Amino acid sequence: MPIAIPDGGQVPITSSELTAYDSALLRGRGAGDRSAQEEALVSAVDDKLAVISSGWTDSGGPGGFQAAVASEVLERAASLQGNIAASVRQWARPGRERALMEMFGSLLEELTERDRLLLELRERVNAANID
Repeated sequence: MPIAIPDGGQVPITSSELTAYDSALLRGRGAGDRSAQEEALVSAVDDKLAVISSGWTDSGGPGGFQAAVASEVLERAASLQGNIAASVRQWARPGRERALMEMFGSLLEELTERDRLLLELRERVNAANID
């Protein structure tokens, strides 16, 4: 599966992990409703994100703004990936699902990068208290 949140090849988060993360965590299921396997996946993705976001460098200098919004970046990416997966499952011709998921996975990586920068900007504006 395509890499959705890259980390220079160390411990990337793949689009398939985001789909599972979205299903386990974001689709209205509480911790008590998740299986041990789902809990392990959520924990593994959260741990990967912690490693990945510790290496993120803000675009406008120091501040750690991107790392501060890492969980929001992950939730946005997982939600988008979950919606993509649901649409592909519903509308793709049989045998085309994987190709479409890989194509959309490339798009997801770019959108995730954009979200990191936009959320960093939001945090910078909030920190500067500009109205």
